[in-house]
Amino acid sequence: MKISTTGTRNLRKYMLHNDSLESRCVPATFGIPWPNSERITVSFAPDNTTLISGQPNILNQTLDSQFSLSATLADSPNSLWKKSVLQAFEIWSAQSNINFGIVSDSGSEFGVAGRATGDSRFGDIRIGGVELAPNALAVSMPFDPGMAGTSSGDMIFNTSLNLNKSPDELLRIALHEVGHTLGLDSSLNPQSVMSSPLGSRTTLDDSDILAVQNLYGKRSPDNFETRTSNNSSSNATRLKAQTSRNAIVPVVAYGDITTPSDVDFYSVEVPSKYSGQVTLKLQTGGLSLLNAKISVMDDKGAVIGRSFVQDIGGGLASIVIPSVTPGSKLLVKIEPIANNAFQVGSYGLAACFDKASLVSPDRLSEFLKGYHPDLSPEELASQLMDGDSCEDHEDDDDDHGSTFHDSGRFADSKDTDFYQIAGESDHGSVLTIRAFSTGTTEVNPQIVVTKPNGTVIPSRILINDNGQMTVQLTGVKGSDPVRIRLKSETGQVGNYQVEAFFTKIESETRTFLAGQLSSSSPTQNYKFYVAESQLFQFLNGLNLESGSNGTSRLEASVIDSWGRVLWSMTVGTGSPESTDPVILNTGEYRFQVRLVTTSTTPVTANFKLSGSVISDPVGPGIIDGTTIPQYSDPLIPPVFTYPGGIIMPDPFFWKLIPIPFYDPYQYASGGTWIA
Repeated sequence: MKISTTGTRNLRKYMLHNDSLESRCVPATFGIPWPNSERITVSFAPDNTTLISGQPNILNQTLDSQFSLSATLADSPNSLWKKSVLQAFEIWSAQSNINFGIVSDSGSEFGVAGRATGDSRFGDIRIGGVELAPNALAVSMPFDPGMAGTSSGDMIFNTSLNLNKSPDELLRIALHEVGHTLGLDSSLNPQSVMSSPLGSRTTLDDSDILAVQNLYGKRSPDNFETRTSNNSSSNATRLKAQTSRNAIVPVVAYGDITTPSDVDFYSVEVPSKYSGQVTLKLQTGGLSLLNAKISVMDDKGAVIGRSFVQDIGGGLASIVIPSVTPGSKLLVKIEPIANNAFQVGSYGLAACFDKASLVSPDRLSEFLKGYHPDLSPEELASQLMDGDSCEDHEDDDDDHGSTFHDSGRFADSKDTDFYQIAGESDHGSVLTIRAFSTGTTEVNPQIVVTKPNGTVIPSRILINDNGQMTVQLTGVKGSDPVRIRLKSETGQVGNYQVEAFFTKIESETRTFLAGQLSSSSPTQNYKFYVAESQLFQFLNGLNLESGSNGTSRLEASVIDSWGRVLWSMTVGTGSPESTDPVILNTGEYRFQVRLVTTSTTPVTANFKLSGSVISDPVGPGIIDGTTIPQYSDPLIPPVFTYPGGIIMPDPFFWKLIPIPFYDPYQYASGGTWIA
């Protein structure tokens, strides 16, 4: 369908795919499963990567030092602590339909504009560390396409603590935090790894298994075992080259070691006109954390090759068979490595007829990491030969888990782009749409959601800053088409990407502060108490009530007890705007909002500060008395008592400062008394 408005592009239609969710009401939005759970990528950020708090990542150097005395000739300090963290991921993965694949990390700033899942610069879950308050073991973000964006899944450890002071210390902390990244809330069950304070378990309780399976389902066998099991040589899955392609394209299959006792057999049939070298490849790296053994046997059952994947985070094992005869068969056996922490996970298998193959080894390795279990042998061969991958098709079902994704470009200052999407009637009614600038020119895409006839559908703005915008609307009927209208706010020419997710749960937001400012009373100050270290995302809005013959803006800032500005933003009148999230440790802060105007006539304006806590409020560790949270109520542990006897269930509290006070930060900048 072509839209006839000047400066528009073709309307694109997409079918939406949703995830079943459970309604909850908590500070952070828990209960939303990752839509790409068959392959959630994980990356360790390099040191000096800028974290959301603005601090540099120091996790590698800190834990390398802490684990140095535990290192052996076989295991370096770096591999030891990473193994502990990844073992936590594996424990959750073994109980549900989840795979975690390790990918490289470019060192891009945490929270940078980008895709909520499948960003090529880093993993869906990123791991880093900075110094936090003593009561914080770590801060983790659940998946929330609305408020968190690329921060979804980020896991930040507290590097001011000794995370290797007792056996399994880091594993226990990581088990809890991985649960949060998967969308699980803290638990009141002391036997759960999700309990707060942290317990001593290093295995999942039945309640943990039930919780993760409610979101992701039980771990299920691969497609080759849905009808008949391929766990013996007599039931081996047949793999043969496609007739039209013959030996020029490798034979590829994707399988899963579903339990530690699972074994998979494949029978690779050599093309009738091929003789020469064959290379067998077993790929787990990037797909799962599986450590496995691959064995190759000839027609008589004799083992003619064996190799292992035993790298931390998975890897690649290859076996070269120097010569095969036309029409012969190779029996391939894949099994987990015994007495290993990583015995469950998905893998890719390839048989390459080297002398005839037109697919390069690099291309084959990259394709194996893509994980395409639902493609037919013909489709696999076609994509390998043609140089395609599932990521290149904008209407693919997986599409990194997003309901819809596309790239576009604003060709001139008047360009407006339209997309139309529709779902099915039984899908969720919460639609989250994200658009963000790509490339060197920031285009600040603005989103308007309408019906096909142009009627605007009300939506709430969740994020609006630094070249990205996120809106969310509820009550969307899956059978009704929804149109997305995109335009550059600044009129800049440049590129963007847009993606959408359908869920059955809204991003949890709240109004933190609301009030009125004027020319005669332009400033308000609040005491802000934080009981547990956590990550805040603020959204500011300013609306004029009366008079202005100039420009007006709202300035907001968070100031610590030393007078240091930890977070600030400026917003003009109109659509609410946001800025980078901020980690606030436990303690008392001052939050200031101020009206700044050039008007020569009196101005009155309303302001509203809304937003969300996008991390888990970090609880104390039972093993350390110094980790007692601030403002905790000794009689009712889940409740907090703030100065003045204010009892609240929330781990933060705002209080208006009603009397004038002297502000040294303002004075140093030429300011005076503030009311």
